[in-house]
Amino acid sequence: MEINKPKTINYVGKITNVSAAITKNGATFRMITLKQQGGTFISKPINESFYSKRSQDFAVGNHVDLTFEQRIADTTEYVDKAGEVQKHKSTSEGISNVLVQEQGENVFSQATRDKMAFAAELGLTVKL
Repeated sequence: MEINKPKTINYVGKITNVSAAITKNGATFRMITLKQQGGTFISKPINESFYSKRSQDFAVGNHVDLTFEQRIADTTEYVDKAGEVQKHKSTSEGISNVLVQEQGENVFSQATRDKMAFAAELGLTVKL
């Protein structure tokens, strides 16, 4: 079954800050700040449900590869728990995965190493 999946965007860097839980418009989330290559900083919201399941992965100092989906209302699709294809009801960007390099380790996941090798083939430098 072919579905119109959301586009994914990856953010790679070192976690420098994790906010306390924030509630806005009925949604609870935390802001995660990453220091990316070249010293740039980016902050992304992580919904509290995802954070609570994976909180150990979001320790300050961890190097991470965060994957976010760009969902478009009435366009992108997902398969629900009953196996039915559903369209996303709102346009949003939400976290779908986190790959972690624990503090002090020197080994990223194979997927992250593959992305870094691909960047190198394109002549890009990846600094963490």
